[in-house]
Amino acid sequence: MLTAVIAKSEIAQCQRRLASALKTGLATHERLRIGHQGGSFVQKVFHGPGLWYSTSREDEVEIPRYWNGFGQGKSDDTDQIIAVEINAPIVGYEPRVSGLFARDDESNEYVVLHRGGIGGGRKGHRQACLPKLVPECLG
Repeated sequence: MLTAVIAKSEIAQCQRRLASALKTGLATHERLRIGHQGGSFVQKVFHGPGLWYSTSREDEVEIPRYWNGFGQGKSDDTDQIIAVEINAPIVGYEPRVSGLFARDDESNEYVVLHRGGIGGGRKGHRQACLPKLVPECLG
């Protein structure tokens, strides 16, 4: 059985572990423009064959959260297009934020969950994309 992680310190620990694993698996990094429906921003992006990842802590928003953006491969001539975001609240459980860390009660291992729909980005960067992203990164 999975138990939601809601304590601020435990969520922070899970976020650090997630970011560390992805940054290790995607060793190349540079500041790149990331595009979304409302505009774009420049941020450090970690990338490797077939996957890019970027993360930040979003404190100045209605629901403070850890932002984890993923996309298919690094684009050299356009903004990086977000395929999926897995955002976890900084503390507690917030149903308007689709990401959540949980702990397996038997193994004590942590997992990342996404309870919402997957959409946005370019056509074709939807549900079919997500299962391919993380396994390519972490082997």
